[in-house]
Amino acid sequence: MKEKISAHLAIIPEGPLAFDGKNYLYSEGESYYIDRIAEHFERVTLIAHAFKPGDLYYTAIAHRPFEAPNIDVIELPLKHGIPGKFIQLFQSAKIIWKNLNGADCYYIFMPGYAGAMTALFCRFRKKDYFLYLASDWPEEASLLNPFKGIAGKILLPLFHGLVGWLQNSAVRGAKFTLTAGALLRNKYAGYKTPVIETIPRLNWPAYKLFKRKDTCEHAPVTLLFVGYLLERKGGAYFIETIKILHEQGRAVRGVMIGEGEEEETLKALIEDYGLGDIIEMKGHIPNGAPLIEEYRKADLFICPTFAGEGFPRVLYEAMSQGLPIVCSDVCGISLKLKPDHNVLFVPPQDAQAIAEKIMLLLDKPSLRQILIQNSADFMARLIDGADGGRQIADCFTKYIGNNHAR
Repeated sequence: MKEKISAHLAIIPEGPLAFDGKNYLYSEGESYYIDRIAEHFERVTLIAHAFKPGDLYYTAIAHRPFEAPNIDVIELPLKHGIPGKFIQLFQSAKIIWKNLNGADCYYIFMPGYAGAMTALFCRFRKKDYFLYLASDWPEEASLLNPFKGIAGKILLPLFHGLVGWLQNSAVRGAKFTLTAGALLRNKYAGYKTPVIETIPRLNWPAYKLFKRKDTCEHAPVTLLFVGYLLERKGGAYFIETIKILHEQGRAVRGVMIGEGEEEETLKALIEDYGLGDIIEMKGHIPNGAPLIEEYRKADLFICPTFAGEGFPRVLYEAMSQGLPIVCSDVCGISLKLKPDHNVLFVPPQDAQAIAEKIMLLLDKPSLRQILIQNSADFMARLIDGADGGRQIADCFTKYIGNNHAR
C-alpha cells in the first residue's frame, strides 16, 4: 500500500468537469492525473463547474470517470450569458468561501476566475495552497476579455492589468507553483516561491509509441488538425493552408477533429473555399484507440494555434504516433521543441508560411525522417519519468510538510 499524506487536498481545476447524472468525468489526461494525485492523499475534493449532457462542451470533456475512491466533488453553478456569468461568479465565490476551511490545502489551477478567487481567499484566511499555471493569463487577455466591441477595446488595458495582478499575486502567495512549460517558469524565476515545470497531464499508460520511418508516401497526403474549435486554436489557418496547397496543385487532404463554438464558422469557410471534398470535419473523437488511429492514418500534423498555450497535449500525441509537425512558434512551445529537430516552426496566423513548410516536408523525405526519429526519442525520454501524482506528493512534502504520513 502506498504511503498516504495525511491531508485533505481540495483541487480547483482550470475548467469544468462533466456529470452524466451518476459519475463525474473529465478529459482523459486530466482525470488520470487527478487519480494519480489521489493515490497519495487521504482525501481529494474537486471544487468545479460541471457540464451536463446536451451542453456544448460536454462530449469534449466527458472522456473518463474518476476511478480513485477517495475523490468527491463540490459542484459550482454554471450559467450562460453575460448577466449569468456575473451571477455564476458571485454564487461560486460564496460556495468557495463557505468551504474554505473544509480542506487542509488547495491545489489551484489558473487561468480561471474560480482559481483566482480561491487564491485570494486562501491568502486572506492564511490557508496553504499551491498553483498550476496552464498558460499566461495576461497574454490571453485580448482573447478572454469578457467585454466585446468598443467597450472591449476600451476596457482591455484594465482587464489585462487585473488578470496580471491576480496571477502575480497568486504566485507570490503559493507554497510552490507548477508551470506548463519553461516560459512561465522563467517568468517567475525571480519570485521567492519555488517554480517548477510540471510533468504533463496525460494518460501516460495510453501512450504507446508508434514506430514508423516515414510518411507522405502515398497521395493524397493527409494533414491532421486536432483541437477545440476555438478561434485561438487556428482552425481557419489550417483551412486556408489547404486552399493554398490545393491551388499549388499539391495532392493533399485535411482532417479536422474537434468541436466548439467555431464549428459552423469553419464549415462555412470550407464551403466558401470549395474544399468540401478535400477537408473532412469529423467532430469530437474520444481519446483512446479511435483517436490514436486518426493520428496513425495521417501524414503530417499541423498545429496553427496562436495564443493561450502552455504546451498543447496534441503535440505529445502527434509525436508519440510518428507524425512530423508544423507548429506556430508561440508561448512556451519553442522552449520544449527544437526547430528542424523535432518540429518545423512558423509565425502565428500565417497560412502561407504553414503551406511553405508543408511543401518542404513533401519534397524532403530526409527531413521528415529526422523529425519522426527525434520526436520518438523525445517521447521515450518523457514517458520514462512521467508520474504527475508523485511529483505533487514530493513537492507537497518538501514545501508544505507531511508530518502525518502513514
